[in-house]
Amino acid sequence: MPELKADFISDWLGHMRSYLIGKNKKVKGKIDALDDSDVAVQYFETRNRSVTCVPRTIKIAREFSCPTEYAHGWEVLQAKVKTGADINGHLGRKHASPFDPDWMLVEWGVHHFHLGVDSHPNDPAFVVRSGPLVFAMLTDDTFYAINVYSHQSFLDAGVVEKIHDNWPEIISSFRTGAGVANVVDQKERKISRESHLNTTTVITDGTRYRPIGGGVLMSGVTLGAAYTADYWRFKVEDFQTDFQTRSGELVPMLMERGYSGEGPFEATLKYFSENEAHVFFPQYDLVAIVNLVASR
Repeated sequence: MPELKADFISDWLGHMRSYLIGKNKKVKGKIDALDDSDVAVQYFETRNRSVTCVPRTIKIAREFSCPTEYAHGWEVLQAKVKTGADINGHLGRKHASPFDPDWMLVEWGVHHFHLGVDSHPNDPAFVVRSGPLVFAMLTDDTFYAINVYSHQSFLDAGVVEKIHDNWPEIISSFRTGAGVANVVDQKERKISRESHLNTTTVITDGTRYRPIGGGVLMSGVTLGAAYTADYWRFKVEDFQTDFQTRSGELVPMLMERGYSGEGPFEATLKYFSENEAHVFFPQYDLVAIVNLVASR
């Protein structure tokens, strides 16, 4: 069997590091300095914060009220949501940064959107910032508009109360009845978030919710991002092992491109998903597309 010179994990991490830099050019040095063990987690953390561009139905809470001077901005945002246009420009300007946590999203799964209409003069990828913000929960097909809040409301448990009152079904899986949970005030919640501690949110009818956003590890990354990073690392490692075992099947194809049958051949991982992998052989300018059928 010919020797395969490859390090698919390194290739995989390199693609994710490049993605993070592309999203955060101003902190390129800090991203370059990230340990390899942190790159995948930060990549999935960043991807989880982004809003996918798909059409969504808008459901508006009964108490929703938008200030008159921002009504047009709210209309513009709604139009984008309904058509599946990119609404990431309405998020915070540091939203994609792995060094600027969105603690409300981490704890409650709630995004906040600015209501500006024009492009930001210093960063055209974003809209002009607004004082009032639309807080919303998003699923693959629905935008749940909770209300318009100020920048001082990120710690207000009333946000969860409104979700509970309007759409209890979308957070019902996060209810908890175990143990004793005291009401946490905003000061205590701020300390807990900054200390990477998970807290229970207790609303006025006594219902208790564990972190709707998935919770956080002591390192400050979300449980979901850590789990996803481990899942994909195992899949890439398994793929390289299997690819090495079956590399002999590639010899006829490589010989057509000049491989003499002697010495190792190099390969790099260019693309990897649940269903497909693209492996590039730079010496022979060849890309092998591999269909993946097994899932770890």
